[in-house]
Amino acid sequence: TGDEALAAASEGGISCVLMDIQLDGDIDGVETARRLSQALEAPGIFVSGGMELPKVSGCVGPNVYGFLSKPLYRQSLGVSIEFACAKFAIDRGIQVPE
Repeated sequence: TGDEALAAASEGGISCVLMDIQLDGDIDGVETARRLSQALEAPGIFVSGGMELPKVSGCVGPNVYGFLSKPLYRQSLGVSIEFACAKFAIDRGIQVPE
C-alpha cells in the first residue's frame, strides 16, 4: 500500500523508487510517489500494466526518471534503474563513474 511504502521510506537507505501506479489502500502510486519525492532525494520509476495517456501524463514530476510497462523483464528493469540513478546524479551535479 502507499502507507506501507511511505513507512518503509522513512527508515532511509532508498536510492531509487520503483512505484506501481495501482496500489491498494487509501493513496495510489502517483500520490505516494509525490509524497516520497518531497520526503527523500531519490529518482523514481513508475510501473503500470497499461500505457494509457492519462495514466502516463499524471506521473510526470521532478524526480520521475522513467516509466515501464508490465510485464517487467530483469534486464530492462536493471538498465532502467541504472539509467535513472545516473541521470538523477548528473542532474544534481554529482560526478558519475564511467
